[in-house]
Amino acid sequence: MENVESFTYLGSIIDEQRGSDADVKARIGKARTAFLQLKNIWNSKQLSTNIKVRIFNTNVNNDATTLDGETLENVESFTYLGSIIDEQRGSDADVKARIGKARTAFLQLKNIWNSKQLSTNIKVRIFNTNVKAVLLYGAETWRTTTTTIKKVQVFINSCLRKILDIHWPDTISNSLLWKITNQLPAEEEIRKRR
Repeated sequence: MENVESFTYLGSIIDEQRGSDADVKARIGKARTAFLQLKNIWNSKQLSTNIKVRIFNTNVNNDATTLDGETLENVESFTYLGSIIDEQRGSDADVKARIGKARTAFLQLKNIWNSKQLSTNIKVRIFNTNVKAVLLYGAETWRTTTTTIKKVQVFINSCLRKILDIHWPDTISNSLLWKITNQLPAEEEIRKRR
């Protein structure tokens, strides 16, 4: 058997140091090539381009990364497909943003929650499709810390109590609330999405 310095396995470059630097450089090279091909097509069709490319600085040596002679900006976080991606691969900022968007969606449906003509079952179904879907979008990528799950669960419970018109000092246990509204705990919902 021959000793080799590196090889490709399932699209990743593996070397003596487990391949991370070589793999990242190879992927950046492929992305650069694809970008240049796309830019050539745009230019040949006389389409204007207004592109700002952002990258995480994953290089240990802090060398500036350039693309087509332009230095790429290093950023701490960015939004991709509606989810906030950050340098530490955390999810706190994304969870906070998702709760904000879900709260907005919930408040826009205030007339539905206050309606005496709609059954609780219909209201909960509307909540699941219009609020909970917004809240849990991208949840499969979240780090499921106790804090994250608690924030999500508190928001869901608060919404469900408003839908059921339960206000302080009236109380209801969380387990009874979930049973009445046919809901799973947030942790299970997130786990199901993975």
